[in-house]
Amino acid sequence: MTDQLASLINLRSLEMEYCSLSKLPNLSNLPYLYEFHVSHNRLSQIDGLNSLNRLYLDDNLFTEIPAMIAAEDTTYLSISSNPLMHVEELSSFVGLQYLYLSNINMSSIPSNIGKLQNLMELDLSDNKLSSLSGYIFELPELYLLRINDNLFSPDQIERMQTEFSKILPNLYLIV
Repeated sequence: MTDQLASLINLRSLEMEYCSLSKLPNLSNLPYLYEFHVSHNRLSQIDGLNSLNRLYLDDNLFTEIPAMIAAEDTTYLSISSNPLMHVEELSSFVGLQYLYLSNINMSSIPSNIGKLQNLMELDLSDNKLSSLSGYIFELPELYLLRINDNLFSPDQIERMQTEFSKILPNLYLIV
């Protein structure tokens, strides 16, 4: 597969979902790759990612968000259903507009989420969150927040809805 991928230098979109992949060749020879789908495999790392606009990594074995050469160009990242232990790399994805982190056993929201000033959709559903941090309120473009199926009490949900209606009145909150 390595030689075949390397020869596709003008490739713009690559979909390899449900392929039981556990390893990929270095992708640095694909400078025009714009969209990359590798959900539902057994991947734990990807090497040679350049500038991607859309990255789909759901249901794999990633313990951290893969590093990219030009992460600021990525507008869409879906890495749900992975055993993520570290999400610090998020701060380099400053161009993100859509971020999906559902079902990753997250118990707290990382402080660097406030750096994602272009974020419009954030999915934190199916985690272990019992509170929301104030960093969420630092996202001026956020219009959709999914926090359903977490550990919030009914009172907390009511308070969050009231708070969000004051600070981010255009936000659609899914609880």
